[in-house]
Amino acid sequence: MEKIEPASPATTWLHSLFGTKKNDEFLLIFTLPGETSNWFSSLDKAAAYAESAKDYNVYFGTALSPDPRELLKKYQAEEPDKYKNKSINGIRCKAEETLGIAGLWVDLDIKGPGHKKTNLPRTEEEALEIIAELHFEPSHLVFSGGGLQAWWTFPELWRFSGPEDRQRAALLVERWQTYVKKIAKEQGLKKIGQPFEVDSTHDLARVFRVPGTFNRKDPKNIKPVLLVQTDEAIQKYEPGKIEKFLDQEKIFLAPRPARTSEPDKAGKIKNFSGPLALHKDASPEFNAFQALLEDEDDKRFRQSWEHKRRDFTDQSTSGYDLSLATLAFGADWTPQEVTNLVIAHRRKWNEDLKLDRPDYYQRTITRAQEAFAAGNTTPEMLADQTRDARSGQKEPISAEKRKEILDDLSATFGVEVNGWYKLAGSPETYIIEIDRLRVVIGTADSVLNPKAFARAVYSAFDFALPTFKPKTWQGVVNKLGKIKTDLVPDETETEEGLLSYWLRKYLAEKPILENAVEGIGEGQPWYHKDGRVCFQIQEFRKYLQVYRVNEFKTFTKILNNIGAEYDSSKIAIGPDQYIGRAKWILPWAFSNKQPQAEQEQEDEQ
Repeated sequence: MEKIEPASPATTWLHSLFGTKKNDEFLLIFTLPGETSNWFSSLDKAAAYAESAKDYNVYFGTALSPDPRELLKKYQAEEPDKYKNKSINGIRCKAEETLGIAGLWVDLDIKGPGHKKTNLPRTEEEALEIIAELHFEPSHLVFSGGGLQAWWTFPELWRFSGPEDRQRAALLVERWQTYVKKIAKEQGLKKIGQPFEVDSTHDLARVFRVPGTFNRKDPKNIKPVLLVQTDEAIQKYEPGKIEKFLDQEKIFLAPRPARTSEPDKAGKIKNFSGPLALHKDASPEFNAFQALLEDEDDKRFRQSWEHKRRDFTDQSTSGYDLSLATLAFGADWTPQEVTNLVIAHRRKWNEDLKLDRPDYYQRTITRAQEAFAAGNTTPEMLADQTRDARSGQKEPISAEKRKEILDDLSATFGVEVNGWYKLAGSPETYIIEIDRLRVVIGTADSVLNPKAFARAVYSAFDFALPTFKPKTWQGVVNKLGKIKTDLVPDETETEEGLLSYWLRKYLAEKPILENAVEGIGEGQPWYHKDGRVCFQIQEFRKYLQVYRVNEFKTFTKILNNIGAEYDSSKIAIGPDQYIGRAKWILPWAFSNKQPQAEQEQEDEQ
């Protein structure tokens, strides 16, 4: 009788994943040191090679690849300078060229000498506890020598039918890992008081260690890579079943469509071509929008959407348009998708949709692309550069010189100074950023007066600046001028525009009650009987204080200029009972009700 030798761990592993692969589908075996790519159409030969490379760290590609010879020709044609001297042993398949995957994967590092991060599972048991909390039991487990790799395999290979199918697979891997990160966060908070960190390994060009080889990351502590769990009878999972579960868990991510505007070699994004469609009912794609809105790791998008960003002073709707557009480009949205987002944003805040202003959307798109390429996500960060380009001013100071001046000012003031800004308007307003919070100093007169300057800082931070002699203060002001950033306020460049913005924001965040008695009692705005909105100035001042807004020295003139009416008449609270409350009645533009054809007579005298 012929003796049947048991399959090696590498052979068992590769066949369990890719056992039905075709001859024209290649598997990468990658080795370190040397960064050498070895390509195999035979799984048995791939496994034999992996186990023979005993002096190397050995990895396999998580996705199948086309013929590497064809890949090399393609890459040499596309990037001749980079690939002209390469062989197939010096290239790896890019994610967008992969052919298919066997399942979903996750890599959990375990705290130890090979890892610098401290917020990792401390033991294999803690890593396994994360896996145990997941909704689906893994098909396979591999101890990599420094962590745990888990796989959820499909009943058959997912061969990509085209770019959209590949994108769907890539998105599913990322969504699954996002779900695992959520569970790891919860487990970490229970175990160590902070979330356990899970590396992002969702790209389709990822390589993982091969069971049956050795982890040689630390030459003094070589560990085997062990296949712990593999069973033909174990549960396998249809991709659709996992997608449905992730939908129920509300694990959504922005899709990764191919860009219509690709970065050039300088890292900038080229101008888009083609007209933008402007529709009053335009809205962003739901899943992509929800992914950004619900991102727990980066809340800037939600804060911008809700007009709650505290890290910049340009609180105009246009400023938020630019911030949202920049963040959306960071999630690979197209110019048309960003345009739909901006329209929906302006509609949410009852602002002019500017549908007759395609130049506004084109300008916003271009500035957002530039901001994204430069790594900027606030509307102020490109303001200096933009204004200088328009006016022909001199180049801004270097980052090193700027830091040097900020450090000098911090030492002079005795508190960390982060920036100095000028908001255009009539008059212009100056703002200082201290300890990452901004406070309005006032006009140029307040800047040149050290006592007025100190009063503004103290009112915001309860911190008294040192006393300065006139000549010393002149030097301080000149240093501030050198690091000044011009803010681009757009609609808010006048006092009337700025106050209108804050009134709209106030009304959007506060419930507008149906009668005056409730409004006064609860300190909220209310509807006048004709449908216009009323508010008490003292309540509005309290709201502005939350945002540290103190630009408005007096409201009367500005409110009159925007068409508001002052009313000091008494309000009826019962038969022959009245209370006296001064109020302002805003013009119809601030109300979401329609004017009545025949206004009812106010029960006020």
